[in-house]
Amino acid sequence: MGESTSSECVEAITQRRAEAILGIANEFQSGVVPRDLLDLLPDGALWDLSKLRLFLERSGMPLSWADGRMFMGENPPAAHQQDHRTRRARENWDSIQREVPRVLDGVLPVLRSLSVTGSLAFGESSEKDDVDFFAISRRGGVWLFLFLTYVAGRFRRTRPDPVWCFNTVLEEDVAVGELSKPLGFVMAREILMARCLWGNDYYVHLLQRADWIRREIPRLYEARLGSTPPPSASPVDPVAMPWPLRALNAAIFPLLATYLQLVGLLRNWRFRREGRASELFRTHTRYREMRFTSAKFEQILQRGEGASVIPPQLGSRRRGASGPDPSR
Repeated sequence: MGESTSSECVEAITQRRAEAILGIANEFQSGVVPRDLLDLLPDGALWDLSKLRLFLERSGMPLSWADGRMFMGENPPAAHQQDHRTRRARENWDSIQREVPRVLDGVLPVLRSLSVTGSLAFGESSEKDDVDFFAISRRGGVWLFLFLTYVAGRFRRTRPDPVWCFNTVLEEDVAVGELSKPLGFVMAREILMARCLWGNDYYVHLLQRADWIRREIPRLYEARLGSTPPPSASPVDPVAMPWPLRALNAAIFPLLATYLQLVGLLRNWRFRREGRASELFRTHTRYREMRFTSAKFEQILQRGEGASVIPPQLGSRRRGASGPDPSR
């Protein structure tokens, strides 16, 4: 599909996106603010809130409205539940902003960027939600970062509440390559909504070079980047770790990767035994990347199939979400 779309295509994509977003929100017993949905419309949908609402009412989707939000189905959660999730997310974000620089003070220089993703990035959190992190390391730093983070966590006097989960850690070359390929509407939204704690300029530069994200969600893309200058012609320059640290990273890799795989097998065995299929996850460990991909996140991606302007490229990897904390 090109930059401009026919009205029929715009309406078809809008319908699929509304169904996907409202369905995902419903999974988390939440709703969607109409303005947020408007920001997710495809290129060519020059609509306002009144036209969007009229379109949704005519779509035949089972919608209900409460406290300025749209909900899938006829029984939206009580207002106090929604307010509690929003308030908890705000408190968690304030806590993360204080605690991450303090706990990971000596670890952050290994990274190019560190962002919060998942429910907290979207401004809502429940008591069951962990804090999901997406980290991009310097060359030769993935496993050193994970090891140092684990050590730093062990020296904390108290376990963080909510629990921190470093679900995706990519070496910068892997991250640059991944974000240059279309990953679909749901991933574009996830990437744009990530809230940076470290290396925001670097992350913004990556977004500037991901033209497929701009084509997928132009309004949200513009809102995220604002008036940021266009990217330079040269790629983002990689920064390698000093060779002694790269050697240490290589030595840590097989040990920590094996440990995470064993932890994953044990957790999944327990989840299956307890009938908690939605909490199953896969552990991906390679020298330049580590990811946890949960069954729930795979279901979210499936909900978004058909809502993309640009079909995801075959073989494009999917970032994980809602994986385990290996120190638990």
